[in-house]
Amino acid sequence: MQTEPLIRNKKNFIAVLGAGMASVVAFNIVNRSGFIRERIGSSNLVQYAAMCFAFMIVWLAACAILQCRIFGRERVLDTLCGICCFSLIPFMYICWRQDTKVAYGKADTYLWHMYPTFIVLGILIAAALLYGTAAAHLKIDRNKEKYCFALYYALIIGCGGFLNHFPEYLSVDYFHGSAVFNSIYNVMHGVPYGEITNSVYGNYAILLALPLKLFGKGEYLAVSGVMAVLTMLCIGMCIYAIHHLIGRKDIRVLCAASLLWVYIFRSTNYWQLYPMRVLCPAVLIAWMVFLNRQVINVHSFRRYGYWAVTWLILVLSIVWNKESGVVCLMGWLVYAVSRGLAGIYAKEGIRIRDIVWECLVMITSLPAAYAAVGLYNLAVGGSWITWQVFLFPLFSKRYMVDSLMLELWPGLWPWMAVAILFLGIVAALGIRILRREAFDSKVCIYAAAAVIGLGLMTYFMNRAVYMNLTICYYEAIICIGGLFDLMKEEDYGRMVSVAMRTLSGLVLTALVIGGTLHLGNALYARTGHGDWEILTLRDQIREDAQEDTYAFGIDIPELYSILGWETRSYTTDWADVFITRDAILNKIYGDLESEDTVVTSKKTFERYEDVAEYVNTLYQIEKTYTLNENVEFYLMKRK
Repeated sequence: MQTEPLIRNKKNFIAVLGAGMASVVAFNIVNRSGFIRERIGSSNLVQYAAMCFAFMIVWLAACAILQCRIFGRERVLDTLCGICCFSLIPFMYICWRQDTKVAYGKADTYLWHMYPTFIVLGILIAAALLYGTAAAHLKIDRNKEKYCFALYYALIIGCGGFLNHFPEYLSVDYFHGSAVFNSIYNVMHGVPYGEITNSVYGNYAILLALPLKLFGKGEYLAVSGVMAVLTMLCIGMCIYAIHHLIGRKDIRVLCAASLLWVYIFRSTNYWQLYPMRVLCPAVLIAWMVFLNRQVINVHSFRRYGYWAVTWLILVLSIVWNKESGVVCLMGWLVYAVSRGLAGIYAKEGIRIRDIVWECLVMITSLPAAYAAVGLYNLAVGGSWITWQVFLFPLFSKRYMVDSLMLELWPGLWPWMAVAILFLGIVAALGIRILRREAFDSKVCIYAAAAVIGLGLMTYFMNRAVYMNLTICYYEAIICIGGLFDLMKEEDYGRMVSVAMRTLSGLVLTALVIGGTLHLGNALYARTGHGDWEILTLRDQIREDAQEDTYAFGIDIPELYSILGWETRSYTTDWADVFITRDAILNKIYGDLESEDTVVTSKKTFERYEDVAEYVNTLYQIEKTYTLNENVEFYLMKRK
């Protein structure tokens, strides 16, 4: 005879899977229907929102329908659970096969896509069984176990930092590297934020410029080291969360190892995503885990101290990067409300007004971050910023246009499986709140991580490129590990528990094995850096040009940081100059009217042909300085 909690949990499992499949159908209907898209909009974000909204509506409807007496029968309930479990097989298989078709991806070069499915699946199952058996029979002394985990985690963290360390990034990905450094270079020279000097990726430079100048002399050569350290911090925060959230030690090991996947398969320095957009969410989730482990009296002074630290984390998150910062705020609100309700249901003395006050305090982190950037502007001699400047480029009409915008395709795609995972985790918390039943506070953290993941996924929606989906990779790993930990047989029944745990275990095993197979090549590729040829090039330019010669364009801030010169042309990075193109070009062209000598780069001319045409009418190339086949600098004299 099934218990009442078991029946309720099975019904919620059915409702979640049913809502997930319905949300995929809803997305495809909106994606294919010109009639609907004309009325609600055709952007990727609208389609994503329609999918999430459909999930919520269908889940609520399914929860209500499943209250009918017929669905309380054991046979009917088990039959529906079986259908849901078996439906996951074709769904996951199609998502896996579609992995090779996502734009700008290279999944077809992965070994598990190069061999027949049955062979890959057989190897994967055998490896998972072998690992599970070995983990079950491995006995280690409790004290030695701590040292083993510490050493293992240190290895993962160190390896992640090395994999994201690109010292001579102009030879790897000059384009994205230059975009990051440009913002830091501006702040190091006291340039206020404004229409033509804004940073596309946030105001992180305010937090990075001083330490970079103190410890790295402000040179671009130090940026990679800073990013490697931040990468290690990201991985360390995730490992802290995984270690204290997930009870199964063998699953902790898999989750920790799988964190390296994204760095193994990203062979260039895309620091805008990792670590910059994933840093603050990782720190916040780790902070939630830390608070969850503390015994805090609701009326103690220490509680308000924790509020202050949380508020500071949120303020710095928004200053660092507005997109991920606002998502962090949303995730914290979910955690605060759900954790407060859990305390009320458990009769811990928490009141509704305590929850409301905490949420109101945390929401002030947004105007506080705005004020912090405004104060920076005043401190460096600029004017107080507007909200439009602060939120740049989120509401700029020219942001995410042309080649940056990729339409979502109809069908089944890997991102849908990730979205349903997050939505299901949130639904698991939602049903407990609706039932007004006591629940483990860990569920609040998983739900907050899922909400953060759903928010971060909008970055992928704006530009549906293969590696962009990894913006929510940390949250996905935490939730997959949590799924394995929470789907216990006594709570969901043997069928559901075995199916979901098997699926979670296979996914984690696949990520670890896949990453391990390619790890050697990734480590070898990181050792091929040159001997700082740019230092030789620096000495050549010093001999030929006067100090602080006017300069502009891609890669210029890096060159001038090593020279110790000022470009005198501070603008938004030239990789994204199209967002405020007219204002920036008017400024540059006006400056050039009074300059006899100018330094620029080959890539600036290649990317902006009209700029090249204008400059070439005024100047001629006096000398060319070559770093590599992609990076060249021009010293130009007025005709």
